[in-house]
Order: sequence, then C-alpha cells, then structure tokens
Amino acid sequence: HGSRANAELLRWRCGERPTMLQRLVSLPFRYWCVPALRRVLLPTLLCGCLHDPTNTQILSASLHPAHLVRFLQEETESAGDSPSGATPAAVLLPDPSELPIVNMDYALSARLPREEWAGAIAFFSRQPASPSSTASSPPAARSVDG
Repeated sequence: HGSRANAELLRWRCGERPTMLQRLVSLPFRYWCVPALRRVLLPTLLCGCLHDPTNTQILSASLHPAHLVRFLQEETESAGDSPSGATPAAVLLPDPSELPIVNMDYALSARLPREEWAGAIAFFSRQPASPSSTASSPPAARSVDG
C-alpha cells in the first residue's frame, strides 16, 4: 500500500489501450456485487488511489469516491473487536512436494493497515465526484510503447 511506483504502474498504457486502472473500473458488474470479487477489487482500487490525486481523478471518471468510503466504513464496522494488527498479505504454506505455495490474502486488512483506514476515509471523502470538477481534461496516462 502507498507505493508511488505501484500507483504509477496503474496509469501506464501501451498505445491507445486503456490503463490498468481504467480496466479495473471497467470490470463486469459482478465484480462490484459478488462479495468475494468485491473484496479483491475494492482494496486494489483503494491501495492504488490512496494519496494519489492523479489515480483518484482517473478513478472518479467511472466510480464516485463515496463507494470506496462506504466500503471502508463497512469494513471498519465488520472488523469490530477483532485485533487491529495487520494481516500478512502472503503466507508460505507447506507443500508435500517441498515447493512452497504462497497463499495470497486480498482482504483490506492484509493490504492496508487498519490504523490507516480512518485516513483513507478522510482522503476519499474529500475527493470530487468527477475529474471535470477539478480540471478541464482528464490526466494523461503514461504511454509505454513497445
């Protein structure tokens, strides 16, 4: 979380193809409705846009930041009395073939420490509903020609 390099990668594009961030917000409707898919997609968007005004502006063209705020509030409420420590994002599991298997946890608590949730709510609560609210044109995505 909070990696400027990772946030920038979400803006790269090859030619006229959409950026990874644009592709994420264009995923089929089930990714927004099915809880298991939503619990992967929304933390990805949160981590990729948190404290990154350019990515947040790109995101806002397709998704109102209030949806991320609502998700964070739901996660805060559901966390309840559970421990506030960060969950490791990847855990090596024993494998009978002696090759390690990585079990990835895409949950919000594994990707953004709970101590940062209130700050994330504040950040996304301050964001405009669309890029046109802050600029006359959407930010340029970084082109990667190859």
